[in-house]
Amino acid sequence: MFCSPHTTRTTAKEVFNFVNKFFDEHNLKWKHVIGICTGGAPAVLGCRSGFQTLVKEKSPDVAGTHCTIHRQALMAKTLPDQLKNVLDDVVKAVNFIKTNALNSRLFAELRKERDYEFVTALLHSHGRWLSKGKLLKRVFILRQEMKNFLQGPKPELYQKFSNDCFLMCLLFLVDIFESVNFVNLALQGKEANLIHFF
Repeated sequence: MFCSPHTTRTTAKEVFNFVNKFFDEHNLKWKHVIGICTGGAPAVLGCRSGFQTLVKEKSPDVAGTHCTIHRQALMAKTLPDQLKNVLDDVVKAVNFIKTNALNSRLFAELRKERDYEFVTALLHSHGRWLSKGKLLKRVFILRQEMKNFLQGPKPELYQKFSNDCFLMCLLFLVDIFESVNFVNLALQGKEANLIHFF
């Protein structure tokens, strides 16, 4: 894996020069490159001057692919409106509990009363897409407690957690993000390569 130089706006040419320098220093030949995997930035994918195009000038038969993990991140950002609205409402509910110290303490009291191991974990989850699967699963498990907690201060969110369609979409999101997280974790690790994953 090659990292681009640390600049705020890196061009495809700069990335290519960085990789080319690495190849020169380690006596690697471009003709031996059979595939490159990149993210979705225009500087990388550009058909005229992108990194993939520059590599293909050195090795015309190289196959270019789009990063699987990046595709999953894009998927998480381009959900259908109904699912995106459910995800947004779940994040609002969790943020309402997490961002207020009193709310966090009150909600944590449910752990003592109900002995749920996920209550504390819910309060320490981040909303990044990689951890949304865990967050969504915890919210689904605690849906009744969250609904009860939101009844007075957030009636609009209480209504959402009372709606069967909302809860079905939430459960569907749990499944989607759990699958995404599973694939993401499976694609990481020491000595990971395309042939092994295939």
